[in-house]
Amino acid sequence: MKARSSAGFTLIEVLVALVIFALMSAMAYRGLTAILDSKHQVDAVNDKWRNVAMLFSRLERDLAVVAPLQIRAANRPFDDALAGEAVATGEYGAQLVFTRMGGADDISTLAAPQRVGYRLRDGNVEVLLWPVLDQASRTLPEGSTVISGVAELRFRYLSAAGQWQTRWPEQSVPTGSTLLPNAVEIVVTLKSGETLTRLYHLPVNGQIAQAVPAPQPGSAALPGQALTPGQSTLPGAPPDQAQPGQTPQQLAAPRQEQPIQ
Repeated sequence: MKARSSAGFTLIEVLVALVIFALMSAMAYRGLTAILDSKHQVDAVNDKWRNVAMLFSRLERDLAVVAPLQIRAANRPFDDALAGEAVATGEYGAQLVFTRMGGADDISTLAAPQRVGYRLRDGNVEVLLWPVLDQASRTLPEGSTVISGVAELRFRYLSAAGQWQTRWPEQSVPTGSTLLPNAVEIVVTLKSGETLTRLYHLPVNGQIAQAVPAPQPGSAALPGQALTPGQSTLPGAPPDQAQPGQTPQQLAAPRQEQPIQ
């Protein structure tokens, strides 16, 4: 009688197949883990830079509608329209606090004014919003975190004289001033090592506009300025064309001829 041939696998063949399958599974798992880790890292980086952009964008919107308004403070008669300190003091203190027009999502200058502040606390940059403009002893702000993982937050303020100040207003200015700086600089240092700097130009207020040098006799007048005796609207024009107190717009108006008596 002939012996029947076996149609199955031997034990060695099964073991070899299991070893190959185990190696392929381990390689696939390591590759999938690396892809997932990379995705998490990319998402974390995207979130970090998105939050940084949100901070700069929000600060830009707020400073674009800053209002030189004097407000009543809780512990003194008046507070500055814009105040800046190197370090926030107290539970509700802010490094930069000012009054701006419009709401959080509305930059319209026709909206109600609001007091807003920025500070660094426990590695988080927080935005403080006060419910009312004139504050009482129990008026407390609501804080929200804009970005985390911040090692340092600094502000600088450009005065009308072109000098950078670490606090605003200057110590020589009395409390309750409505004077605004010409520009505000923010420096953000992240815990990951990056340092970011942004410079924001502020609208010119009345105090800064009055710092323009007065015109000299014989010089050209600026648009809207009153003319002084001997001053012309354009360089080189005869000085006797201008009368004291006239503006360039009044001088440019058509003159009415007086009837001959």
